[in-house]
Amino acid sequence: MPKPRSGKACISSPKKKLTDEMIEEALLSCGGWYNLAAAKLGYSRSYISDRVQASARLKKISYEVAEVRTDRYEKALDNFAFKENNLTAVIFFLKTLGRRRGYSENQETDQLTETARELVNEIKRSKLEDQSDDILSIS
Repeated sequence: MPKPRSGKACISSPKKKLTDEMIEEALLSCGGWYNLAAAKLGYSRSYISDRVQASARLKKISYEVAEVRTDRYEKALDNFAFKENNLTAVIFFLKTLGRRRGYSENQETDQLTETARELVNEIKRSKLEDQSDDILSIS
């Protein structure tokens, strides 16, 4: 397990053993912000980050808290864009969240997937032609 880093980044010298449960509680109460959780616990931000990266459970908690925060920001953007009739915010919303519906400035294609699909279709056609040639030669 990583040890606390010393120097200016460390908020205060820790007096108690830091458990994953303590980090989880701090992340939840601080909205997932590592710097706030670190200050609350008396450790550096980088130490908290190292501990989160070393634990699958803490990684999951951190991810879930970030997703909740993202949902809140999306809702705030949505409310602002439509209540204020802010065209710039509407366009931004559609370019980012509406991409899967085709709202994008750039045409996005996966050339490799398309090429692979064409090759598979060509192989299928070739096999069908071979089978039909075999059937004709039998008759």
